[in-house]
Amino acid sequence: MEIKRSFSDNNFAPCGLICNLCYAYQRSKNNCLGCRNENPGKFKYCIKCYFKNCEQLLDTPNKICSECNKYPCSKLKTFIKRYLIKYNYNIKEKFDLANKVGIKDFLQQEYEKWVCESCKAVLCIHSKKCENCGKQRNL
Repeated sequence: MEIKRSFSDNNFAPCGLICNLCYAYQRSKNNCLGCRNENPGKFKYCIKCYFKNCEQLLDTPNKICSECNKYPCSKLKTFIKRYLIKYNYNIKEKFDLANKVGIKDFLQQEYEKWVCESCKAVLCIHSKKCENCGKQRNL
């Protein structure tokens, strides 16, 4: 089995999340292929996602919220707050880093942080332990 060494640029969601870290992306049955990909297994709320469907993103180079002239809009502020409180994931900080080093390098750095030390599976942002081996994550 080949081990991936980074996340795909296509899996950097408009809202600042990395699709690979999402439970819906990782689940084995009826999984999502990521925000930028179309697939029938996607939850309705993913299809109707405010960020993915925002018309303001059409005018941005990489179709991410941090490139928008309204950044951060009120909906993104609420989303950022929710992920910071619930999952200790600072989306604003992630956008700042991606803008500073570039999306490709940002995704490489994030990949290295989100791989389980024990089994090398990609960790899920929505869980405090590795879904593959059960080891507590250190993020």
